[in-house]
Amino acid sequence: MAGTLIFWVYTTAILYCYGWMAMRLLARVLKLEAGRMHISITWLLGLCAVTTIGAVLSLFLPLGWPAQLILLAGALLIVIYGLRRGILPGREALRGEHALKPGACLLAGLIFCSALLLSIGKPANPDSGIYHAQAIRWMELYPAVPGLGNLHSRLAYNSNWLLANALFSFSFLGLRSFHLMGSATFLAAMWYFFCGVKACCTVQHVPATGCA
Repeated sequence: MAGTLIFWVYTTAILYCYGWMAMRLLARVLKLEAGRMHISITWLLGLCAVTTIGAVLSLFLPLGWPAQLILLAGALLIVIYGLRRGILPGREALRGEHALKPGACLLAGLIFCSALLLSIGKPANPDSGIYHAQAIRWMELYPAVPGLGNLHSRLAYNSNWLLANALFSFSFLGLRSFHLMGSATFLAAMWYFFCGVKACCTVQHVPATGCA
């Protein structure tokens, strides 16, 4: 359980840094002003960026500690870049988040605890035992293996979701292979929904029953 919490914090920090930088790069390329995005949206943008980087790395490296060091070094460079520009990635997002009322905090706490308990249990999807875990394990131990699909066709699906799980499984620690990206994404989505409902229901002159 403690490992799950550490995973969530570490993953959120890494993905937010890459999402923050991706937002600024896209704004520059599209000649738009880099505005503030919700932390959950930035997190998802970071997931897209990191998964793309991981897909390239997986062609040459197993998604173990070398790939993780590359991602961590990139995140540190992003933080240094932000500090040199007088901006700490994440500070403006945390400062602008909506505070939840006690009832909403209780519900959010229940959702958080439920996600924590479910994430440490056995996978419920039968496909996890058929090919999910195996595909992730191949990516953890080896770079892209030509002809692997001939061994089992489902190992050739090239799912970037499985790649993201392999990238953040931390199997190289020798503890276990953590497959927690689903729970992390669920919590990011829940925080976005909670803040959206809060923002909707606190708009002046709009009754709470009118929230879409």
